[in-house]
Amino acid sequence: MDPKSTTVQALITLCEREGGPYAVGEIAGVSGANLWQITKGVKLPSGEPKGVGKFTAAKLTAAFPGWRDLAPKERQAPIVPATPTIHLSLTDDAVMLGGLFDKVPGDRRELFASLVESIMKARRDALQSQAQSRP
Repeated sequence: MDPKSTTVQALITLCEREGGPYAVGEIAGVSGANLWQITKGVKLPSGEPKGVGKFTAAKLTAAFPGWRDLAPKERQAPIVPATPTIHLSLTDDAVMLGGLFDKVPGDRRELFASLVESIMKARRDALQSQAQSRP
């Protein structure tokens, strides 16, 4: 496996372990939409799939030391989130919003990614509040 795909596989494993690309992005201080695109294999204009750039890798390492060492074999036994309904709902929203990213004009994508992150944070907060209020 080449280093680029190994890094992407490690990111996929990290996102599965931590609740998805938007949760990882929020903790690391990077775009959750960008992480979603990387994990889903969204292609660049060159036709190559997006990879983890130096800036993103550095931010991920600061937030999740050793994340690059997460081997794909660890994915065989995924960690089940404590509150799966929150993650399932957020995943559905993330897939829907992430699918729109390609339709946004290039000069508006950064703004769209910020908007998606704000929506996902508000949605996550609402779902967590709802889950905590249940008996």
